[in-house]
Amino acid sequence: FASRTVAGTIHLAERLRPNLIITDMCKNPGEMNGTEMAKLIRTRPSIAHIPILLVAAIDRDWGHDLTPFSAFFPIPIRHQDFVAVVRISLGDYPPLVLASASPWN
Repeated sequence: FASRTVAGTIHLAERLRPNLIITDMCKNPGEMNGTEMAKLIRTRPSIAHIPILLVAAIDRDWGHDLTPFSAFFPIPIRHQDFVAVVRISLGDYPPLVLASASPWN
């Protein structure tokens, strides 16, 4: 499942309880960015446990707070690294369910 807004992502996460959230740093006008959204998710007890993977064209040292994310993937993504972290994040969970704040779905 995918969402184009932070509010939509939060709503989907609370309703569907996905096993994983994949997002980027995109900020739509009037919206939170990926870090702000991840911090908000971490404050909600019902969904705070969900792993959040950040995929972004930013440098680790660019000054973004990456602490609310379970993993960070700079673009371009190395496929084998991404697949490995997704598998680790999902453990023995059912099939992948995606929610994203990105408008580029």
